[in-house]
This record gives sequence, C-alpha cells and structure tokens, in this order.
Amino acid sequence: MIFNIPFKKFLIAVIVVIMLFTPTYFAIGSYNANKVDPSLSSDLTELTIRDPDGNTTTVTSENDPDGVMEMFKAFMDDATRISAIPDDISGERFLLATYTSVGSENPSSSSYKYYFSTDSAACYFTNPDGESFKIDPDTAKRFLASSYSVYLYDNAAPPVLSAGEGNTIVPTEITWLYLASGGIYQEYKRTSTAETVLDYDVGSTMDFNFTVEPDDCNLKVYNGKVAYYDGPYDKLPALPITRNALLTFVIEAKWERTDNCQYYGEATYSFNANITAPAEFKLGTDTIKHGEFVVLSGINVADPSQVKFESSPAINFTPVFFADATAKDTVHALIPIGYDVEVNGPFTFTVSYGVSQKTLTLNVKDPTYAFDERSYKATTAQIETNFTTELVETAKKTFESICESSTGTRYFSGAFLNYFKGTSFYSKGGSLSQLKLGFGKRVTLENAAEKKFTHPGMEFAASSGKEIPAMESGVVCAVGSNEVMGKYVVIDHGYGLKTWYTNLGETSVSVNDNITKAQVIGKAGNTGFIISGRSRIMFTVGNVPISPYALWEAGVIFPSFN
Repeated sequence: MIFNIPFKKFLIAVIVVIMLFTPTYFAIGSYNANKVDPSLSSDLTELTIRDPDGNTTTVTSENDPDGVMEMFKAFMDDATRISAIPDDISGERFLLATYTSVGSENPSSSSYKYYFSTDSAACYFTNPDGESFKIDPDTAKRFLASSYSVYLYDNAAPPVLSAGEGNTIVPTEITWLYLASGGIYQEYKRTSTAETVLDYDVGSTMDFNFTVEPDDCNLKVYNGKVAYYDGPYDKLPALPITRNALLTFVIEAKWERTDNCQYYGEATYSFNANITAPAEFKLGTDTIKHGEFVVLSGINVADPSQVKFESSPAINFTPVFFADATAKDTVHALIPIGYDVEVNGPFTFTVSYGVSQKTLTLNVKDPTYAFDERSYKATTAQIETNFTTELVETAKKTFESICESSTGTRYFSGAFLNYFKGTSFYSKGGSLSQLKLGFGKRVTLENAAEKKFTHPGMEFAASSGKEIPAMESGVVCAVGSNEVMGKYVVIDHGYGLKTWYTNLGETSVSVNDNITKAQVIGKAGNTGFIISGRSRIMFTVGNVPISPYALWEAGVIFPSFN
C-alpha cells in the first residue's frame, strides 16, 4: 500500500511524475496562449469575407467549394502571437472576416481584421480583443494564390466597359489573368457574366469607354438581321435610326499577353440598345437667298458640343450649337451662306449626334442684292489716314476677336427694326430711311490704287448727331474705336447673331448693358473711314457678314418639331 512506502521514496516518485508531465503541460499552455479562439475554429459554421474594395463573399460549412473556410481556419491554427502589427502593414486597408458559430448552445459571431501583403512572410491579423498575430508564411501563400487576394494587385480586376449615358455593360464571356505573387498569372474568377442579352436605354448617344483600353477591339451593330456596322469600336459612325429602334451590339475585346505584362485576357459583350430618343434635326426653312442664314435646330441633344456638322459643297463655316434655355435638350445653330461662298447650292448638310444622323437639303437662290460695282468717293487724305493696309489688318483682328464668342441666351424675337422704313422715331433730327450703300456691293475706292472690297454692311444717310437705335434686343459685347470703324457699338443678340453700329459720333452704352429693341445706343458722326453724312450698320453670324433684309420682314425662322 502507498502508505507503507517511505515518505522519501514517495516524494521522489511524485517529483518524477511531475517532471514527466511538465513538458506536456507547458506545450498545452503555450498552444492555448497562442491559439486565437479554439472553440470558434472548431465550431465554425459560416464565414463572411469583405475585402477593402467592398467585395463580399459568404460561405458555409455545407457550401464551400473553394475550401475558403478551411483556409481561414488554418490561418488561426498556425498563427503566432506578436506584440503588434508592423506600422507599414497596419491601416485602413484590411480584409474583414466575420466568423459565425451557430451549432453550439451559445451561438456567437466575431470579426477579425486581416492585413495581407504580396509577401507571404508579412501577413497578419487581429482578433476582436485587438491582439495581434502573424500568419504562417506557408499558409499565407495559399491565400495569395487565390482569387480573394485580387485587391492586392494593381490592374488585377478586368476593365469595366461603359456605354451611352452611364450604362455599365456586363460581359457575356470573359477570361482575365493578372500577374500575382511569385510571378504566377492568376485567373480572376470573381467577375459575373450576363446569362442573357441585356437591354439598355441609351437615348441619343452610344459612346464606349474601357477603363483599360484593349489592344484589339471590334464592334458589330445589328438592327434585326440588318448589319449596320462592323469595325473598330471607337469609330462607330452615326446611324440612320428612328425612335424606339432596337439595336444589338456585339463587342469583342482582347488584351494581348507580352513579356512581364501585368494582365491579359479577352471578353465578349452582347447587349441590346433601346434607342428611346434619337436626336432629330430640322431647318427653319429649306430655301434662303445667297447672303442670308438658316436656323438648324435639334431635339434630344443633351450636349450641344457633341453635335457634328458637315456641308457639301463647303460653306466655309463651322456652326456653333447653343442650348435652348426654354426647351430641354433642344439646340440651335445659325448657318450663314456668306458672300464669299461662290455656289448657290443646293447644299447638303449632314448632322450627327451620338448614334443619330440626319441629312438635310438647303436650297440657295440668287441674292436680293446685286454684286454690281460701286464707286466710293473717299478722299486721298481719308484713305491715308483711315484705310491703309496696316489699319485694315488691325481692324480685322478686332473684328475677329469680337466674333470669337457669343451669348447662349436668345434675345431676339420677331422682325428686326427696319431703318429702311421711315417712322415717327426717325422724323426727329433727320431720317435714316435713305439707303446709300447696300449689303454685298462691290466697292472701288476712288483716289486709291487697287482698293476694292465687298461691302459687309449697309450705309444710311444720317446727319451728324442723329440718334441711332438698336435693331433688336440684346447685350452690348463691345464698345470701342479704331481708325477704320471709328467709334462703334456691337450688340450680341444670342446664338452668334450680332449687329454692329460703326463710325458713330458718340456712344451712349457700355459693355454688358442689356439693350431693348429701338433703344438709342449712340449718335451718328464721321469717325473712322466713312463718307460724311452716313451711318454704317452690319449684321454678322459668327464671323460672317450677312444680309439683314429678310430679318426686317419675318425675323429669324425656327423649325417646329410638333
């Protein structure tokens, strides 16, 4: 019996037993001290992973085809406790793993922060208590070889394709590989593909944009069985489509593999585009006279700067489209046929916006004015003082500078004030009703060698001091003086249409003043290059002088889309 054993021998036996089991106890203690959460690891039934880019994946013990749960259990089982995560690794960019155990009597859920890097020897995590652990390098390599590590690599995610007005296009087929840790190309498997051909409402535009431009990309467009286009995706022309057309787009893109490239792959996108509101364009009239202008209007146009215009034959003018402040997605442009355009037409205008295209015809008849020769009786002193080559060139630069911009606000409506018709307004202090020199006349200067030019405006009889009224409402965009134009006022009526009042004796308005029709803007005089007793008026669209006669009768004609 134990009680018959001498105490000394018994004590020795106890010490021996203790010494034999001490390593085991220390090992168990060390294991439990380093283990993150033994009960959570063994009873785990659900795992939710959210990477720093917001991608979330949930797996369960019954549905985990990639073995993610077992991989994250290994992170916990093989981890080593450390005092803190290195400063260059810690931060806001972490992977959050939420473990849920529901099989025990007390269901629990805990979240862990994982700080991975592309170096398997520098991967860490913290538990809910803020304690830090280092992941075993061999275990970390498994994560770095998985698709869940994609956020660690630049250009790992496939390019995103957008089309039209903010539509993100989902590929029907895609293969994408990126260069991962260890120089191995890893396939990106987290991109979903479209199971059916999707429909997108694209309005008037269909511009394709990849976040990473492909090396080769082809686009095919169909309207039913009719093939509209087959070629480079960035060269899609405007198409002759109508409202509610249903187009099918097929895009095949490829990113080539080269030595040490960061990514490569290919994708196919197939989708339908419902053209809900194609852009439509109309002319205010289909016939004008040479030297006049026509209004070109469009609807369902959100961005006026994206409208493209071509003319055959050329009109030597690029129209600017302005948004209509009173009608949403409506634009207008004024298109002049200047006196330097030698042909009368007809002119064919091709207007396009996004996938919409329209062909319009403008007939141009002989002008109301005759290109006959007129003698301009300026004195030699006037020419030498006010009309030398250098002074004319300086005046042209001033003219072009004023023409460069125009307000998008439309101030004009109805017929313009007609100086040619006498009214009670003109009976005070003389008359402006006598037209001395009309628009478009060929002028030969007397007392000057080879001084010929086409007159860009009109000259009325006007005694010095006669009040000069504005022909239409607008905003003053220029007030100044030079040797050719003398003292001048320029009024911007909107959409590029301006009236010029030059060779004035004095001006009575300032830049940015709002002017109403018939408001006095100055008085007649003899400044600059002009025959005494006259006042000069000019109309321009952009930088093109135009004939005003039609504006006196009917004003500016806009098309109707009703």
